[in-house]
Amino acid sequence: MKRKPLADSLDYTFSMREGQSVADLKVYEGKRLVGRIQAMRTGPGGRCREMAIEMERRFPQVNRFGTWRVAKSGLDDEYIGRGYGRLMYELLASELFARRGPFLFEPDMCAAGGTSLQARRVWESLAREFPSIGFESRRGPMDYEAPVGPGVIAILEAPREVAEPTSANPDLAKLKRSLMP
Repeated sequence: MKRKPLADSLDYTFSMREGQSVADLKVYEGKRLVGRIQAMRTGPGGRCREMAIEMERRFPQVNRFGTWRVAKSGLDDEYIGRGYGRLMYELLASELFARRGPFLFEPDMCAAGGTSLQARRVWESLAREFPSIGFESRRGPMDYEAPVGPGVIAILEAPREVAEPTSANPDLAKLKRSLMP
């Protein structure tokens, strides 16, 4: 599988097993796997069923079988808090959109699974940029906004720009340019 460059030291691969409707995106630094996100094609169901049906009503270009649920995601500690988590989700959304067109995107907490605090923050960030329902926040014990509820996001066009990570990484400008269509 051919890797696509992200920056001087990062690249990624994307694969989708058609028969199983599973998408897999892996981020590498050299030969070392530093991040991974997997999604499964599903229909509206679970905790987000009503929200997904409402999003389908609002955006008829997505269909009942156009829902992708992130089942797993992970990122090495050194990349957490620097924008790379959101980058992985946006790359996955861009790759899926290129192959399937408009779709609904939801976290694993919509099913029986769990979603980490870091992943919830990524979902909440995406929900501010893309049409969404759910993802309510509340004041946490340390007086920060803590995302609590599940939600559904409509990906109606491929993300054109990635969120700029917050670190002082000199490769970020190149990284951002490499992801723009």
